[in-house]
Amino acid sequence: MASFLSLIWKLTKIALILFVLLLITGLLFPVNRCRTPSKRTWAKNDVVQIVNAIKNFNVEYGYYPQVTEDGSCESAAANAKLFRILSGTDMKGNPKAIRFMEIPKAKKSRGLFHSGIDPQTGAWNDPWGHFYRVRITDYSALSPKSPYIDEKTPTFSDCLAWSLGKDGIQGEKNDSDDVTSWR
Repeated sequence: MASFLSLIWKLTKIALILFVLLLITGLLFPVNRCRTPSKRTWAKNDVVQIVNAIKNFNVEYGYYPQVTEDGSCESAAANAKLFRILSGTDMKGNPKAIRFMEIPKAKKSRGLFHSGIDPQTGAWNDPWGHFYRVRITDYSALSPKSPYIDEKTPTFSDCLAWSLGKDGIQGEKNDSDDVTSWR
């Protein structure tokens, strides 16, 4: 009987030691995904940064960077030109070569460039590999029109930036995966 109790006591001590070691390991090495921002948070930070850079450009020069006549940057080429201007590498669009934003080089995964400047198109891609869309006021309206047809609320902003989200489709019935600068 004494040897049986001694065995149970030893097993209990071993289980307690293992539990404490696992607890310490869990505290020292937390799960990595909890420490990195989600793709939606990353995209939201990017669209806010885009809007702030465009507004800072306006403060410096007294006008907005107009890449297209209507102020929309909804193609990869227009996106690339806008971000060359904002990063200070387009001397025609930004004669003082002021860097209004730092844009990282895109990472490649599953055949798509994401979260930075795509080396093939020059466009700034969101975390899902789609280029960011931007609309800037063209001075004929108080603010640029929302890209969502069903949205009746005015945006009250001189510029809008958005990501199409994971599905890469804008304006579907459920556009909840889109990330915008004005909502």
